[in-house]
Amino acid sequence: SIGAQIHTEWDWIITARTLEMAGNNINCAGNFINSGTLSSSATASLQLDGNGGTTNCGGFSDTDINLRKQGSSQITTTGDITCRGFHLNGSNSNNFIIDGETITVDKYVTIEAGTLKITSGALTATTNTGSTNIYTGYNLNGGTLDIDGGTVSFGETSDNTAALNINGGTLDVSGGTLNVSDEIIVGAIADGTITQTGGTINIRNYNGSDNQGTHKFDVDAGTLNLTAGTININGESGTSSHYSIDIESGVTVNADANHTIVIMDNTSGTSTENRYIDMGGKHIGRLPHDVGAKNLYFVGSHNILGSLSILDGTVKADDASETITVALINQSGGFIDISAGEIECSGKADIDGKLTISGGTFDVNGELELSSSTTENVSDGSITLAGDFDAANANNFTITGGTMTLDGSASDVDLSLHSSGNLYNLTVNNSNGVALSGGLAINGTLTFTSGDINTSTNTLTLGSSSSVSGANDDKHVNGTCARSITSSFLFPVGDGTRYRAISVAPENANATTYSVKYNHAAHSDLTVGSGLDHVSPGYHWDINRTSGSENATLSVAWTYQEQYGTTNYNHDPLVIFWSYFDGSDWRNIQSPP
Repeated sequence: SIGAQIHTEWDWIITARTLEMAGNNINCAGNFINSGTLSSSATASLQLDGNGGTTNCGGFSDTDINLRKQGSSQITTTGDITCRGFHLNGSNSNNFIIDGETITVDKYVTIEAGTLKITSGALTATTNTGSTNIYTGYNLNGGTLDIDGGTVSFGETSDNTAALNINGGTLDVSGGTLNVSDEIIVGAIADGTITQTGGTINIRNYNGSDNQGTHKFDVDAGTLNLTAGTININGESGTSSHYSIDIESGVTVNADANHTIVIMDNTSGTSTENRYIDMGGKHIGRLPHDVGAKNLYFVGSHNILGSLSILDGTVKADDASETITVALINQSGGFIDISAGEIECSGKADIDGKLTISGGTFDVNGELELSSSTTENVSDGSITLAGDFDAANANNFTITGGTMTLDGSASDVDLSLHSSGNLYNLTVNNSNGVALSGGLAINGTLTFTSGDINTSTNTLTLGSSSSVSGANDDKHVNGTCARSITSSFLFPVGDGTRYRAISVAPENANATTYSVKYNHAAHSDLTVGSGLDHVSPGYHWDINRTSGSENATLSVAWTYQEQYGTTNYNHDPLVIFWSYFDGSDWRNIQSPP
């Protein structure tokens, strides 16, 4: 037992039995080597204060002893330690290294200067505290907490108030795992820095369902360098004024698409709170959302440099002033719900969950892919699409409102839709045209702004109440168009260069479906029957009645003789007739056009 403070410039060695500190401090400038027992009946400190060189710190176990470092020596642990508090004080420099051992701290961890470096092993602080007092909380007020491997935990999974306060110091995570039971607070008192190039940070690692009324990743001032690795945010307050992420606008954020922030739930499905994120106008890397039956709200506009992934729960866009820009969308479950504002995807959007649009805009500048597991509730709003529309398996995509605008510039952007699916309003605004790789049904308005719809061997089917606008030589249906009609309808067909619309009117007002295709070439058989001199060697229409029984009246808008190829023939309208091919000959319908 010692009766007063002791300081040695050399090694302190316990080879056997017990050294009782009895509330007195030991200062050691050399190695601390312990093969016996170090204990204290009252609060005391083992302070390692060497200058220069490299020394070791052996293990001990007593929750009345604080472990402190000052001076310029580099210290490496050589045994497991259980202590009251851990402190790198302001006169410290160089590293304190944990390289495989376990340090368990009962009260506080404070770093004011130098570096606490963990390459393997663990540092576990067990008190449920959010205090900013350096002797009662977890505070990084200077220096660096450098996690390259192993596990660092502030608070336990049963603690709901433990917080890591970063004011003037740097958290550097390149590997391993950091667990914080409640929140990380940066810059509340002085600028702080978080640099993550790897590893995992778990925020609100508490696994109960009750929550503290605080932001969970709360950055008021300083710098975030987020280039790789993962931050998991497991919950937030039950009130909408406290967020999963709250970044003030003055914070510097250097983000990379390789960094991931996951909004998730570690409460076995008992989470009761929606999630909110506010990046203060700064970029974010990848953002997965995986919280069942709960919503993710964006506060302000956001730019997600990587993918937005929805595994469960709902991602909401409901503010007309907000634009959520993402590089990619991967939805394997849950909902995307757009009622106002805009979600803009610069790459591919892969939707395998539910897509709900009642307003606002879903803007995809790459491919939009839907699957058999995709369901929708699209009643209004806009989908703008620059790339392919791959919905050949989307048998549940039967929208009732809204407009899809094809606004890309690539040649023959591909459209495919399951035979039981449909679009509502469709606007074509691609000067290079769009191409069908399967049938396409439109139940609302078809608007041509720029470019053709090239159907190939497929059919564009318009709903019985559909309308068409904007068609001309430069923009029309190049291929087969079908519609069920009870009165005259102008089919907007042509050959990609010439607009050759034709009006079809059923004899009586009974619903009958006709399909129409214009061919700017002679029919394969030009044999004519009685009463005809010849049929056009330059063009013909394929018109078929595919359902119903009504005969039809056909008419075209006659403009000038060159348009319909009659210049070199008798172009007197009195001797020009509609004719039809009966399988062997062309027959006069006995009616001039």
